[in-house]
Amino acid sequence: MKAGTGRELLEWWLDVPFEELESQQVSFTCVASITSSPDSVQSFLNWASVLRRNVTYVVFKNLKDGDYLPDYDVSNQAILFREKFTPHHVVMPRLDEEYVTELERLNLTIAEVLDGADGKSARGKEIGPVLCQLMVRARLRRFQQDIYAQLDPVFKVMSPSSSGQ
Repeated sequence: MKAGTGRELLEWWLDVPFEELESQQVSFTCVASITSSPDSVQSFLNWASVLRRNVTYVVFKNLKDGDYLPDYDVSNQAILFREKFTPHHVVMPRLDEEYVTELERLNLTIAEVLDGADGKSARGKEIGPVLCQLMVRARLRRFQQDIYAQLDPVFKVMSPSSSGQ
C-alpha cells in the first residue's frame, strides 16, 4: 500500500460482512511483512486488532535489517496476538545487499532472474554482470527455495481440503 492509504483501506475492511461470507465458505488471509522497524510491527498489530479472528494470519519475518525483532518477538501486544491467533510464520533471511541493490536497480524479481537464460530475465531484460554469475544465481535459488519450503506446510493447512470443506 502507498503511504497514507492504510487507515482508509482498514475502514473499508470494517464494512466486510465476514459472518455472511463465512457461511458461503469464503475466507480471508492477512499476509503481513514485518521487519525490525517498530512501525512495521505496530501497523500490522493495529490491523490485527481490527480484523481479529475474521482472517487467517501469515506473518513474513523479513530479516533484511537483522534477526532481532523485539517489537514482534517480545512485546506484550505481539505475544498476546500470537497466543490468540496462532499465526503462520515465514522467515525471510537477510539477502546480500549487493543482490538486493541489483534486483531493485534492474526492477527484477528473484524468480525473473532464475527463470531467465543467456543473461536475460524471464521478461527479456538484461540481468547484468552480478546477477548472471553462477554462484549468485545458486544463492538466489537457495534463498527462494528456503522460503517456498516454509510456505508449503502453510498452504497445506490453509487448503480447503485440509479443513474438510
